[in-house]
Amino acid sequence: MADLPAATEAVVVAFPHAGGSGAAYRGWQRALGPRIALLAVTHPGHTGRFTEPLLETCEELADEVAPRLTARPGLPLVLFGHSMGSLVAFEVARRLEQRYGISPAHLFVSGSPGPGRPARATASYRLPDDRLIGWLEEMGGCDEAIARDRELMAFLLPVLRADLRAGESYRPWTGSGVSCPVTALTGAQDPSVTPAENLAWQEATGAAFRQHIFPGGHFYLHEDAAVVATVRRTAEDSYRLPTEHKELTS
Repeated sequence: MADLPAATEAVVVAFPHAGGSGAAYRGWQRALGPRIALLAVTHPGHTGRFTEPLLETCEELADEVAPRLTARPGLPLVLFGHSMGSLVAFEVARRLEQRYGISPAHLFVSGSPGPGRPARATASYRLPDDRLIGWLEEMGGCDEAIARDRELMAFLLPVLRADLRAGESYRPWTGSGVSCPVTALTGAQDPSVTPAENLAWQEATGAAFRQHIFPGGHFYLHEDAAVVATVRRTAEDSYRLPTEHKELTS
């Protein structure tokens, strides 16, 4: 785990959408305040890590991240994943519990159907470049100026394709879930997941479950300050109630 400020009471670990990086959570640290540290994940092969090979599955992405979160096991961890990042965050939570005996304080899963349900494909890594770029614009994940920059897109599309492939290859989960509380979030007008499909995340935990539906589409979380405020309140609760959901006991 990266060096954290001395005042840190809890850590929010944020996992990006397909093709994204930790920069997707730019601005969250200020909203979280000084006692909650933000670790915004950037996967190998993405912005700032372009020299590293891309990973091909959500499981591999989770294997790369989970060990790095074990350095300070007494510090509450709140995991937040959006879209494909929800699957990675879920798999990281499972690895922390099953391999390291650390239960996250909370898991947020956003813009994604439950892991036991196959994703309703709205795009595929197999699409030709022009159709994939068009889909990205329709979803609100790319500015028109960037989409029209062919040189830049030629650099970014392989990253997006690798992430979409990871999401598409994820097998519907049928094993053990997580013991930590889960909150599912989604945009009411998201074309890639319905509120009912998002609600299926309740099957993945034996602990408390909530769902919040926000106005907006797939990238609603960047338009509504209430999203990060919800995460902040949960992180604050995790260190105000220090005996709950920190470490698993045998």
